[in-house]
Amino acid sequence: MWWVSTVLAFRVDATLPADGAVEVPVDSVPVAIGDFDGPVTAGLSGPGGDVGTTLTAGARLLEIDAGLLDAQTAYVLMLTPEVGDPVQVAFTTGDGSAPAVSGAPTLDAAFTPGDCITGGGLGTATADFAFPPVLQDGELAFAGFVFPDGTEDVSWVDGGGSGTVTATLNAAVPYAGQEVCAVAWVRAADGERSAIAESCVVPPALDCDTGVPEPEKGCGCSGVPGSPWLAVLALVALAARRQLTHAGGTRS
Repeated sequence: MWWVSTVLAFRVDATLPADGAVEVPVDSVPVAIGDFDGPVTAGLSGPGGDVGTTLTAGARLLEIDAGLLDAQTAYVLMLTPEVGDPVQVAFTTGDGSAPAVSGAPTLDAAFTPGDCITGGGLGTATADFAFPPVLQDGELAFAGFVFPDGTEDVSWVDGGGSGTVTATLNAAVPYAGQEVCAVAWVRAADGERSAIAESCVVPPALDCDTGVPEPEKGCGCSGVPGSPWLAVLALVALAARRQLTHAGGTRS
């Protein structure tokens, strides 16, 4: 008998403020980062009761903007999933406001064509990022990609610093000839963002008449596939490459 699990993911990777934090800026917008597949209720309460509640589903970042918080006051952020145990975060505000957000990160995107014969897809978009050397207290770094259809894959970068984000593009999705953009920004404790760094690539297309990837054209079909004989030739070429691999390495 086949069955499908209906349990939805609920995982909290980090919160700002963190549990036990003190001297939290009064204009902070509490945030939780993790995996919130199913409905999650986030409530912020103080000595006078609830001050803010939000409901989300299918998100990686959950924010509660309850307005200006009272100074020198204890608050509790409660994250309650539809399924699973709640997570509680307690913090105490100070007297000051959040500092201005750090400078914007830098980005440099590039595209590497895939290998159609071995199922490499359209190709791979990468972007090297670098955030300000030192993030201020309460700041978060984010980097990832925005795709032509409006969807995005942006993740929290723990601690900022520098690194590389990667997106493997499926040849079945019509990305060829359209911009795929890497983005990165810094979020301050009060929810404000730095200027958003952006660097885009335009994946090229494959000449489908040959069935063999051409380095300058990438791996997205821009024409009508060639004859069955060309498909056979492509399979023969793949078999030859496998034989060379078994003989002690693939020749280029």
